[in-house]
Amino acid sequence: MDTHKTAAISYSHDSADYIQWIHDLTNDLRKRGVDAKTDRMETENQTVHFKQLMNSLMLDKDFVIVMLTEPYARKAEGFQGGAGYEGQIISEMTQREPERLIFCLVGENADRSIPHNLYGYAYIDFRDQKQYEENVQKIVDRIYKTKKLHIEPLGANPVSEVKNDLQEYKEEEKHDVNQEEKILTNTFGETSIWSNLQTPIRMPTDLEKARFLKTSFVKLVGYMDSLLKYLKEKNPYLEYDKTEQQPNDFQFTVYKEGNTVTGVRMWLDHGFGSESIALSYGPRQSYSSGMNEIIRVNVDKQGELELELTLRSLGMRNDQRPKTPKEIAEFVWNEHMKYAVE
Repeated sequence: MDTHKTAAISYSHDSADYIQWIHDLTNDLRKRGVDAKTDRMETENQTVHFKQLMNSLMLDKDFVIVMLTEPYARKAEGFQGGAGYEGQIISEMTQREPERLIFCLVGENADRSIPHNLYGYAYIDFRDQKQYEENVQKIVDRIYKTKKLHIEPLGANPVSEVKNDLQEYKEEEKHDVNQEEKILTNTFGETSIWSNLQTPIRMPTDLEKARFLKTSFVKLVGYMDSLLKYLKEKNPYLEYDKTEQQPNDFQFTVYKEGNTVTGVRMWLDHGFGSESIALSYGPRQSYSSGMNEIIRVNVDKQGELELELTLRSLGMRNDQRPKTPKEIAEFVWNEHMKYAVE
């Protein structure tokens, strides 16, 4: 039985030298027992469908090793090329199964090499070439859990073992507290008496709002794709296509018995003075500025970020309004697309 762990390498094609460096790193991992693969290893040996290959590499392997450089970060944040497509998958993985991800910093400038949605994650630092062999072994140790830091079990609590004279004195003194002190303690020591007091709330920054919007857009496209895929499985007479007309601009088209019946276009828009997600409904969409819905970022009373429909939610109670990517995908289907296939 083959017990080798598998791993996919996610990287951007920065230069010919860098691509060769990635290939050498992959082979070094293979020498150490990790069944590592890159897209180059697959495409140079056979004809493949690019996105099917990306899905296979990213979703079917035990681990995904993400090589962080400045070009990788730009493409991931701009949803450009292979790194952009893989970046969407990785963003979802950070929510569901972050333990499968291993981040490696290669770019000299850490701030510019790490996509905004990956800030805060630990990484293996490959910037010092002298540490190359050690870092390759760190990846292997992480995958096979072959090197763990020894942690001693907790010993007995020394305070609980010895009860000195001072402690005994304090316990006796505690019983002699007069009635007035008890009243003061009961009255002013209870924090619940301030439960109605309004306290300051930290409000999100413009940068946090922008990152939340971009991440929500990726999730909305993913949920719409998942919803239509589910409906297709349940209804064999339905088909759908998903096309990326240009970066951050997706068109979903639904077919009933081979005929176009409905669709929705989703894109990141920069009009009206701020970034937003725009939606346009209909069976055939073209690249234009016309839209039926604008989705912006809203901040609730607790300072939490949420999505807000600005055109179609008028008259709806606050608890009825869709505020998450999943809720908006369901809203789009139920309110604007379902009627066309019934």
